[in-house]
Amino acid sequence: MNLLFRKEVVSLALPVLVEHFSSSFLLLMDTFFVSKLGPRAIASVGLGTYMFWITITLAQVSVIGTTVLVSQTFGSGKTREVRKIVFESLLLSLLLSLPLLIASRAGIEFYLRAIGAPSELWSDTESYLAPLLMSIPGLYMSASLSASLRGIGDTRTPMKIGLGANALNLVLDPLLIYGFGPFNGLGVFGAGLASALSTYWSFLVYLIVIPSRIGIEPMLPRKETFLKLLDLGIPAGVERIAMSVSYSAYVSLIARFGSEYLAAYQVGLKIESFAYMPGLAFSIVSSVLVGQSIGSKNMKRAVEMAWESSKASTIAMSLSGLALALTAPMTPKPFLKDESLLFLATVYLVIAGLSEPGLGFSMGMSGAMRGSGDTRLPVVLNLISFWSVRIGVGYLLGYVLGFGVFGVWACMAIEVSFRGLLFFLAFRKLFNRRVRILV
Repeated sequence: MNLLFRKEVVSLALPVLVEHFSSSFLLLMDTFFVSKLGPRAIASVGLGTYMFWITITLAQVSVIGTTVLVSQTFGSGKTREVRKIVFESLLLSLLLSLPLLIASRAGIEFYLRAIGAPSELWSDTESYLAPLLMSIPGLYMSASLSASLRGIGDTRTPMKIGLGANALNLVLDPLLIYGFGPFNGLGVFGAGLASALSTYWSFLVYLIVIPSRIGIEPMLPRKETFLKLLDLGIPAGVERIAMSVSYSAYVSLIARFGSEYLAAYQVGLKIESFAYMPGLAFSIVSSVLVGQSIGSKNMKRAVEMAWESSKASTIAMSLSGLALALTAPMTPKPFLKDESLLFLATVYLVIAGLSEPGLGFSMGMSGAMRGSGDTRLPVVLNLISFWSVRIGVGYLLGYVLGFGVFGVWACMAIEVSFRGLLFFLAFRKLFNRRVRILV
């Protein structure tokens, strides 16, 4: 039976992995194209990306809520109810995105001051964010429709749409950054514009394919559905906001050592994004399969799916971490020419490679807990681990004990191992008691 479960887990995870892998490749190509504008452009786009991550975290309110509610409803066999939830989730995503778009546009300067960004990076960061932030509504609604499809076990359609959007972005990047024919290049503004245009293209494609893949039933939104989506999604949204702020605090620890350390970290982080893609894929699949099992009232299957997804995530992340560490001296070379920056990026990637197994296990377990309807406990575990170890011990090693940026980076590997242990203990002791059946 476990072999059958593993096949189901892997078959659903592979399309998600391909989609995320292509997105990471696209981020890497963004960095590659921007790198030709100089180290300042690399660092500025990196800072802008962090702010963008913060602004899109509320998308998780509808994404997590939709994934859990659709998967449990689909598991119970109520297909018409699924179509209603698809529409209500789409509407909720739009309502969440509009005020956030306004607030984020007004908050760029506050963000740059808060993280202590060097003043020479402000102009390029603002230029990059100007078009990128305009894509927030399209991104929120696309994410909602993607979550609905994954909730019924369709991970191939979001993969195909994601690949198409990434291909479009890959074409637009050099054209808009450097220009073509009589048109002048737009620099980092062009990089942000390429991403925004690709986002709205994917949203239009989702609108075309959703009726035939899952169906959507327009209706007056029901208060009870909104409340369920919000009750499930708000903890996840709070977690993403808190973790985005937490990562910004971590970046601030690095940025204060100087822009060269930040540039090396940004390149290393983009390369590392390939390594943690398997964890993201198995986390999503874990939520879907656990949710469907609970919707069908099969608790034994839910527990087995949680374990199988988490084990598969750990194995895949261990292999990707090993590859990341072994290739660390080579992978930053297309992006960094300075030998000192290459050395810094190499050290970061070796440390990052060591951190992947613990991160993989915690991501798998976190997805399982969310699929069970428990979206609160992962918030607590992630934040306790991050602030006590990565920030607290990282500051101690980096600044108090004088290990510098290497001490800050080393705490990353220590922290994710500690996080994996927390999730293991929580699952063993609390999972069955915290399950919520929503349909």
